[in-house]
Amino acid sequence: MMIDTSYKQYTLDNGLIVALKKIRCKTILSTLRIWQGPIDEKSGETGLVHLLEHNISRGGKGTNTKETLNKLGVFGEFYGYTFIDRTVYSIGVMPRDLEIALEYMSTSAFNPALNPKLFEVEKNIILREIADSIAEKPHSPTTTFTKEYFGEEHIKLLKRIMDSQYETTIKNATIDSLKEVYRRGYAPNNSDIVIVGELPENIEDIVQKNFGGYQKKECIKTPVPNMDPKGIKIVHIQHPELYYPEDPKASSLKLTLGIPMTKYHEEDYFSAFALSQLIGNGFSSRILDTIRHENGLVYNLQSRYVTEQNSSRMEIIGKIPSGKHNEIIGMIFDEFNTLQTTLISPEEAEKFFRKREYNLTRGYNYPEHITNHIESNIEYNTTTDNDLERLKRVTPQSIMNAARKYLPRSQQEGNYVLLMRDPLKDIIDLDKEQPMEFIW
Repeated sequence: MMIDTSYKQYTLDNGLIVALKKIRCKTILSTLRIWQGPIDEKSGETGLVHLLEHNISRGGKGTNTKETLNKLGVFGEFYGYTFIDRTVYSIGVMPRDLEIALEYMSTSAFNPALNPKLFEVEKNIILREIADSIAEKPHSPTTTFTKEYFGEEHIKLLKRIMDSQYETTIKNATIDSLKEVYRRGYAPNNSDIVIVGELPENIEDIVQKNFGGYQKKECIKTPVPNMDPKGIKIVHIQHPELYYPEDPKASSLKLTLGIPMTKYHEEDYFSAFALSQLIGNGFSSRILDTIRHENGLVYNLQSRYVTEQNSSRMEIIGKIPSGKHNEIIGMIFDEFNTLQTTLISPEEAEKFFRKREYNLTRGYNYPEHITNHIESNIEYNTTTDNDLERLKRVTPQSIMNAARKYLPRSQQEGNYVLLMRDPLKDIIDLDKEQPMEFIW
């Protein structure tokens, strides 16, 4: 695998972890992670980390709104977002604008203006975001599955629900309460920065100049609890938006099947990842070969590996004929059973390795992919060489072991969450004129 996965990682005297990767791409992407998220909010602070992220983006001390907006206008891309245990700021620029970007990023994060007038403006912006979220929530499939997978109480613990409590906290927030949240989490020793692209020869001097002058301080971190669900949960809800009036019996339901899997830093991660890929990734996969290519029952049904909230899962997602959902779900579980009892062929294993090689090679042409890879290495204290060695240890036997360990043994035994959004649920059978019966 001829990929240059090397990069330079070091730590400034103030504790900031720095990772630099030079590639030929004519642009530069800089991503700063502050290891503070909603999980670190105390009682009565719901939403304040999110509000802080908005205010940090307003720039550092000594800058006014016009200056900040002028800088943002120079950047090719800029975004900030709040994840459960971190806040991320990312800037993409042409090489000539790198110093402007890093100066803005460092002063905004470690010497922010936190302007009282702009604080009120950002409060209003967040309140609009909350109103929009509450209005859209009944129609949001992602929100529904996230709630069902993790459970409403866990979601509330992780402050992922923009509800009336979230809204009340933002309305009552003060600039002093925001500064208190900032004090507990924003420091170079609680952060890392990854810079990827057409880097200048003096990039380390530029990083030192912009980030090296800020002091360490004690920060408070809250561990994210393990969120993996236990047991079986099946949710079958009506979803009239999918109803096909021209031929109601041809209506599709949206299926999402989530199965807890291993996390990135675990030894069997790549075997579990390979299992997920073989089940439903790409045009030729176990479930597509059986359900689409052999039986013509679906247009598309895919699997993906999702890692979030100290949890990893395989998701199988797609639209399937509403009236044949029992049959198709049974076919999916039959494939699980086959993978638990029969070794995959060397040819099928080779498909995974070739696809993985393609994705890695393709990804290393893009700063975003490289950044994600380096961030995972920093987060899990691993290296690219170690990951490649783990990948080499994937075999048909290790994939079978992962299938036995993580996949449900049957529809009645194992750990999984199944959500079906069905336009025909609770609607009469169009042939028999009787209420339809579902085994779930």
